[in-house]
Amino acid sequence: MNRRSLLTVVFAILLIVTFGQAYFQHFRNALDPNVFADDSRCHIWPLYRSINPERFQNDYVGQYIEDTLPFGFRMFYRVLSPLWDPEPVSKIVPYFLLIVSMAFLGLTARTLGGRGALWFALFLGLGSSEFFFIGVGGLPRSFAIPVICMALYALAAGRVCLLASSVVLGSLLYPVVAVITGIALAGVLFVLPSGSRGCASRWTFKKRAFVLAVTAFLTLVTALPISFSSAQYGRKIRPVEFHKYPELPGRLVASEVPPYKTYWEGFLNLGQLGIVCNDRPWSEWVRKKTSGAEYEYQIKSIDHILETLLIISLIGFVLICIRLSAGRRVAVFLLASFLSFLLALIAYPHLYVPDRYVRLSAIPLMLLLLSTAVFVIPRHLPNYGQYTRRYKCLSYGLAVAILFLIGGRGPSKDSGYTVKIDPEAKIYEFLAELPDDALIAGWPDYGLTDNIPYVCKRPVLLSYETIVSYQGGYILGFRERMNALIDAYLATDVQPLKELSEKFGVTHLVIDRRHFRGAPLFFVDPFNTRIAQKIIEVQARNAEVIRQISHAGVFSENSRVVLDLSKVVRRN
Repeated sequence: MNRRSLLTVVFAILLIVTFGQAYFQHFRNALDPNVFADDSRCHIWPLYRSINPERFQNDYVGQYIEDTLPFGFRMFYRVLSPLWDPEPVSKIVPYFLLIVSMAFLGLTARTLGGRGALWFALFLGLGSSEFFFIGVGGLPRSFAIPVICMALYALAAGRVCLLASSVVLGSLLYPVVAVITGIALAGVLFVLPSGSRGCASRWTFKKRAFVLAVTAFLTLVTALPISFSSAQYGRKIRPVEFHKYPELPGRLVASEVPPYKTYWEGFLNLGQLGIVCNDRPWSEWVRKKTSGAEYEYQIKSIDHILETLLIISLIGFVLICIRLSAGRRVAVFLLASFLSFLLALIAYPHLYVPDRYVRLSAIPLMLLLLSTAVFVIPRHLPNYGQYTRRYKCLSYGLAVAILFLIGGRGPSKDSGYTVKIDPEAKIYEFLAELPDDALIAGWPDYGLTDNIPYVCKRPVLLSYETIVSYQGGYILGFRERMNALIDAYLATDVQPLKELSEKFGVTHLVIDRRHFRGAPLFFVDPFNTRIAQKIIEVQARNAEVIRQISHAGVFSENSRVVLDLSKVVRRN
């Protein structure tokens, strides 16, 4: 075994020793059916519709979500559904996607900075909290980072056909990626000089135009299914109309609603998430810096150390762009990210939220730039040829120092899995055994009602997770159902309960008796005004659902009661 092979084995063993236990613990925790990602309650359970359509015939919110899921994402789970249930697949697939991401990222780092950059990128990426967190849950966005890493490798290696494939693949799995990679493909073919186009350096203008046209055609064809299926829910809401739909920002985080951060502010803040571990960091400094942090812009002020690392990354990137055509092609990706952000900002919300273009670009790109800069900059120092070994040692030493300073030991066992249900709760077992035509309603409190479709494989009238949409028709349909639920839940006579059953097909209503003993009851605007009015009426005349418990109650556990609305309708 030669020296290079020996070093490869040593680094591979170090990777396994460093991260093996963390990922094994995470995987073992993921196998627990009572633990799952919160967004799985929105994007995974509609996939059950193709497995057992009889159970989801009267499922307005599930139908909408399925109709708006990317075509390739739906087909991926549909092909596997005869063999495996979507729930375990969604938990296993993120680990394979992580391997794909790390493979492409490592190859890109090696192309730009050599073998040392490859290993540094792997250690930094596997220890990063956000890099793995995005993929947890097997959601559409889980496929975004692998395709982005594939595109970065295609750019660095000059493989234009692979880059074109990433555009089509992005359109199939997560269309935001297709916009970024599509602009990058156009930039490589028509903006860069011929010597920097990689394998397309000798292509004629006609051939370059043909490749771009075919890619654009295939991208549009793969995007058409989602366009046609979602058209029935009305046109997208324009920003000037947002005031008519106050429920729209209710489920979104701050970075997903206007006003947005500038591109570079977002890139620097989000880029830090790709290199800093706030989950299980080696450094106590990082733990203190990121404790209590949540989501996008948690690191509000760039620390001097991070500032220094950002400067190192920038210097290294400039040197790579000067020295290598591969660096110039990767620079096109950065430009494509910026342009796609501008397009999304101008066309918002037709190209989804602008923040997503920054996030998906900044996290892998920042990790790549830092890992390569550490090994590229020393090559430009004086007398490098004379002191090559010393400079290499300096690069490896700096890489190790950075890893211990901002890197981590891999994800915690709960990373990404923010929902855990009580395994002793019997209500899920009861609801799962209801007839196939059951439609369940309950208060959308980010708890039981949101969990029912994922855990019990039964449709619900609506839930907190399913409020997100930029299509006016769907929001108005959701509003109509929510108003009917408020009227029935806080009714003082039986008529609203009958209407909920007969008009919307609800067969079972889950109530929480704590709501009628002073526990807070609220949702998002514009519903809170209606809720407050109904609470006043209930306090004066008592709630009809409480009176119906003795007659229509079919299950009770702790404070929760399940009412069979068919008994209410028959009795009245």
